[in-house]
Amino acid sequence: MSTFINELLEDHFLPGYIADVLIPQGRKRHRLLASAIKRYLGPLGVSFTPDPETSPVVGGYYIWVQLPATVNATRVCHYALEEQNLVLGNGEVFAVPGRDSLGRDLHRRLRLCFMWEDEERLVEGVERLGAVIENLVDN
Repeated sequence: MSTFINELLEDHFLPGYIADVLIPQGRKRHRLLASAIKRYLGPLGVSFTPDPETSPVVGGYYIWVQLPATVNATRVCHYALEEQNLVLGNGEVFAVPGRDSLGRDLHRRLRLCFMWEDEERLVEGVERLGAVIENLVDN
């Protein structure tokens, strides 16, 4: 295994693949998901980070969604799975033990990965998530 990894690094395949494929795809997918969140979830009072329009630093494979004050992430995840067959990660699942001061609002956050699903499914998933959140806000 170490020989294989060494060859990937020595022939510059891996750095080139990261620079030429992964980073552009990640940028495109992040913009697509951010746009869908603004369009379908923004009117419901949902915000997110990092927002490429307001944050100088954007990176990683996730966007953190903050739900309206009246909506709990655990409930959203439950109803999203039950009603829309969406599997979501509620923020409390990603809490670091002993770091309570940093995670006080994780019960209102979802972590959405944009590198796992096909691009078309990202937008569809956000639309379906919007239906769940709208239902919970209305009730």
